Amino acid sequence: MGINNGIVILDVDDTLIKTQSQQLFIKYLLKKGLLSYLKYFKIMIWFIFYKLGFVSDPQKIAEYSFELFKDKNVSDIEKISKDFFDNNLSKYFYEEALNLLKEHKEKGRRIILLSNAIEIIIKEVANHLTINDYICTKLETKDGFFTGKISGNVTYGKNKVKKMLDFLQEKGISLEDQESWGYGDHFSDIFVLELVKYPFIVNPSTKLKKEAKKRGWQILEFKKIK
Repeated sequence: MGINNGIVILDVDDTLIKTQSQQLFIKYLLKKGLLSYLKYFKIMIWFIFYKLGFVSDPQKIAEYSFELFKDKNVSDIEKISKDFFDNNLSKYFYEEALNLLKEHKEKGRRIILLSNAIEIIIKEVANHLTINDYICTKLETKDGFFTGKISGNVTYGKNKVKKMLDFLQEKGISLEDQESWGYGDHFSDIFVLELVKYPFIVNPSTKLKKEAKKRGWQILEFKKIK
């Protein structure tokens, strides 16, 4: 896929898919008996605070949520994650987003998924959509086992920008040298959308819609789950 035809930076949760992938994954783990009800409810409270904007940095949410993988074999958890995607998350793609993605691909643009979600989830999304490039939060591993910690920082807010720019530099790509598109749904995505030529906001909150209109950014309304 030639990079001269443009770059597309695509958020995942509530932009490409109509849900919070990690929240859905936590529910899946609960049903599979891999998570206690007490820990589940504590994590859900964190997610609610995040969605309402009371949590400015989801690092603690990620650390608390996925410490449950401590000392778990990486390949075993990846199998669980694949089952989660195949039987759950794969049903949540926005049809409108898939159509946009198809259009960008047909025009030879390079697609990069950029997400706060953990790699074992985003990797499945990327494989399903035949996308080679993704930037996301990674879980720390050692000798084939998870340590229960986050590797570095979560991919959120200004960290998203840094990780994206580091990735582009590593690949020898400059946003200034070509056309670029960006899609996001959260107020924190503004830091990334400011860098692309064509920024799009998907299903924005009232606050974000107001900001998008002020900046002259295009707003897309995708159909939510009934």
